[in-house]
Amino acid sequence: MYSSLDYDIEVRPNDSEDAVLSRPGIDFDGATAHTVLATGALADESLDAMIVSDYVWADDRMPAAR
Repeated sequence: MYSSLDYDIEVRPNDSEDAVLSRPGIDFDGATAHTVLATGALADESLDAMIVSDYVWADDRMPAAR
């Protein structure tokens, strides 16, 4: 069994420390690889985030923690 981890996801424009989109407390399990995509546009306030599960590791193939 893999442990879950919570992450806060933020999208920031280039050269800015200010987040324009925030998704706090996203729960990722330790056995799945994910890609987070920013979609839409800041100018028309259609900015959103999409989280895609890329791969689920089999128990005996999980890479070692570094």
